[in-house]
Amino acid sequence: RLLLSWGAEVFREGRRVSSQEMKLLVDGFVLEGNAAVANLISSELGGRRCKILSTPNTRDDLVGKTCVVGEYSKKSGQYKVTVEFTYESLPAAWRGQPR
Repeated sequence: RLLLSWGAEVFREGRRVSSQEMKLLVDGFVLEGNAAVANLISSELGGRRCKILSTPNTRDDLVGKTCVVGEYSKKSGQYKVTVEFTYESLPAAWRGQPR
């Protein structure tokens, strides 16, 4: 988790894993009962640190706060993020901001 939070990528045998290899890796985690890890690495931003830029539907005091991206909900199209220091969990959309 710590490595992912700082933007680590998944490598195998000295090269970044392909999307097909990532799918197999995620499936392996699920079969081993590690669904939380599978969810974390299967999403593009899972486990990564982020900064809240705007809050159209939440409190203004969250703007500028650092958070860690959790799992992605296909149903809502949003990520679950946890705000650092307050440990509040809330939904957030990623709109293509720089990583």
